[in-house]
Amino acid sequence: TGAITVNVDAAELVTITTAEYRRSKSQWRITGTDTPVKTGVVMKVYSNNGNFLLGTTTTDATGAWDFRSVSAQRAGPIVVKSERGSQASFALTVRN
Repeated sequence: TGAITVNVDAAELVTITTAEYRRSKSQWRITGTDTPVKTGVVMKVYSNNGNFLLGTTTTDATGAWDFRSVSAQRAGPIVVKSERGSQASFALTVRN
């Protein structure tokens, strides 16, 4: 009998490290990582517990992603969903 090789992808993990909204400038800054590392993974960023799409960003060569946008504040928490199927949520920090 011959040998069989099975390649199993590592489980994806989306991590949010910062979720901040600055009222005075109407600015969003949400950062995090996606592992295993793959460049160009599309990350969708939502507010209002995943009910309002703020926008998208992509991962860099280290798996890091950085979302910045200017728009009206929506309720938190923040939810980030990867095109590969995983997601994470994080409490929103609101600053002046």
